[in-house]
Amino acid sequence: WLKFFVIHLTMDGDFEEDDTEGVRGSRQVQTWLTTLAYGQAGKAKLLHYNLPKLIQTGGFPSLLVTGSILTMSPILRRFMFLCIFIASVCCGCTWFYLQESDRDFLDIEDLESLSTYMNSFCPFILGLYLSVCLNRWWALRTAALQRLLDALSNIFLFCVVYFPEGRHGTLRKRIKSYCMTSVKLMIKACRGQDDITDLVVESGVGLHHSELPGLQAANIKSRPAVLLAWIYRLLRQASLQDAVPPPAFNVVQAQINFAREGMSTIDTYLKTQLPFPYVQLISMLVTSNNVLVAVKGGIAVAIAIRGGNGVRVIAEALFVVVVPVLYTGLLVISCIVEDPFGEDILDFPIAAYFDEVGDQMDALNPDWHPGFPGRLKDILATIDEKSQALMASSVSGDRASRAPEADAGSHLARRGLAGVADSEQQHNHNLEVMSNSTYLQPRASSTASLWQEAGQPVAMDSRRWAALEQIRLQNGLG
Repeated sequence: WLKFFVIHLTMDGDFEEDDTEGVRGSRQVQTWLTTLAYGQAGKAKLLHYNLPKLIQTGGFPSLLVTGSILTMSPILRRFMFLCIFIASVCCGCTWFYLQESDRDFLDIEDLESLSTYMNSFCPFILGLYLSVCLNRWWALRTAALQRLLDALSNIFLFCVVYFPEGRHGTLRKRIKSYCMTSVKLMIKACRGQDDITDLVVESGVGLHHSELPGLQAANIKSRPAVLLAWIYRLLRQASLQDAVPPPAFNVVQAQINFAREGMSTIDTYLKTQLPFPYVQLISMLVTSNNVLVAVKGGIAVAIAIRGGNGVRVIAEALFVVVVPVLYTGLLVISCIVEDPFGEDILDFPIAAYFDEVGDQMDALNPDWHPGFPGRLKDILATIDEKSQALMASSVSGDRASRAPEADAGSHLARRGLAGVADSEQQHNHNLEVMSNSTYLQPRASSTASLWQEAGQPVAMDSRRWAALEQIRLQNGLG
């Protein structure tokens, strides 16, 4: 404890061990206990803390750490000083009363009974209230914000898988930019910031100057959904142009809906507060209990000083300081976690989450991972060369020494291959008929070009596969 207190006194509670710069401009500072994330506004957010070290030190050395119960809000310090002031006034008044009346004792048994009753009733009600607040905070993090971030990552994954070529580079950049900018617009909407001109950039993640008027005309709460609509329309047009199967597009359609639902959930939680009379009653209960503890503690300290009881003086003084700090601290925590999208120390470190999603999208981008095995044509060409070499060596081997049963099986297999020719001609005719259809023409031509690029015949039915499988089994091919 002495070591940690020395660190706090010499380094103002933040002993910096590591300072890292994020890819998108955020900064993370690691102290002896916590990791702080700094966004573009330069305000610290608590990103992570060392739980084993916190338990090991007992919590007291961390009272001065940024984000602790004493440093998270000035409300707690003001109320603590108020309770100390009330206790001091009561102590002084009681001291002068006892001195003027020449008495050494004052009966405060009823006051102590009332204080004991309030201290047994207040934690139960306050604990229930804080549990509801923390459940809302956790739902905002997991069911709303994380669902939104995951959906945006899945949307970009779809874009990368179905549009990986160089001609799709501009599409991928715009989809990524819209996904990241929608998160920024959502944070601005949560904070009530109407100005979005800072999101306009010449290159990189942001808005183009031509897109700004359309967003400014929309409501501040609706702007993130507008970008989702833009993503929806871009991917739909690209899917129609490249003949992406509709069942595959249904996946990205569901992810866009998940993202919009995540935004709606955040807005719903922020707009829907707990009932005002309920919160007011709890606030009155905590305030009354703290004032009662301060009054009772001040009177008891004066009586203990008058009677020469030093132990009672120390005990009552600690009671006056600790109890109001605990109860008021829980109320302040509930106030902070109600809206975790602000700039307080315990709010969500959005800049760090933003960097994580950006890093994930960069990792998915085909331009960022040259180790990708290549196109389907290159992969199948390598496999086809090995298969043909193996088949040629096996078929041209000791054919004469085969058993009659094997010859008969090979004869049947050859008959099967010969019989496939008519089926292939019929299948090619069907493809030609389908290509003349207005609705099926893009998909049929796209499928044919894909298989021709892969080095495979366009027509391949089940009987040909059966014949090839028969040859493979009879020749012992892998």
